[in-house]
Amino acid sequence: MDYIKQDSAFESWCENNYLPILGYVIWRKLFKRFNRSRWCEWVTVDNLTLMAESQIESKTTFIRNRDLLIEAGLIQYQKGGKGNPNKYKMKQLYEEEKILSPLNEPQTIPHSDSIRTTNDTPNDTQSAKEKVIQKENIYNKTQNIYIAEVIDYLNLRANKRFTKDVKTNNALISGRLNDGRTVDDLKYVIDVKCEEWLNTDMEKYLSPDTLFRPSHFDKYLNQKLKNPVKTDEKPKFKEVM
Repeated sequence: MDYIKQDSAFESWCENNYLPILGYVIWRKLFKRFNRSRWCEWVTVDNLTLMAESQIESKTTFIRNRDLLIEAGLIQYQKGGKGNPNKYKMKQLYEEEKILSPLNEPQTIPHSDSIRTTNDTPNDTQSAKEKVIQKENIYNKTQNIYIAEVIDYLNLRANKRFTKDVKTNNALISGRLNDGRTVDDLKYVIDVKCEEWLNTDMEKYLSPDTLFRPSHFDKYLNQKLKNPVKTDEKPKFKEVM
């Protein structure tokens, strides 16, 4: 399979079809695996490994986004068993060019990974890889902005001094966002628990480790605020650049 053609075809597909960001990330991680395997027909990788590479904590979220790739026809999947990881096959998204033989019969041009032409330069491949890295950097930057906004909101509502540089805090917030929750959902949980715990012995638990832990978050999110915080009463903070 041609790395550059496949990469370009996938980006074109994304421009004309909806794919959640996590589905995009999973496809990219599989794409890299196929490239490292020199485009073998099937690659094997277990769920936990692919989840870790995609920075997805929830297995349900991972499966939902992986299934979107399968339904879209971008990948094929074979469920593994004990000691036998799952298998994936990547659909070729571009069409092979045709040339005419001396008998005017169409023939398929060989893949560029088996025959290198004078136009297949390392710079072309490098450019495609740089585009992928750039997209991943944009995704990570966006996540960092959301994380900073949530930490700032918690500090202002609960009079805390949590920093944006603690990996465990960032991972918990990023995990909930990757589960499909929004920044407003995380702020709502902060409001709920501040209303309940401020000025009590429970105030010490107003921390990311408690508020955004998977085992706690959904329960807190479904609590009712007795006195909803009005927009104009919410703490204001500088926009993160």
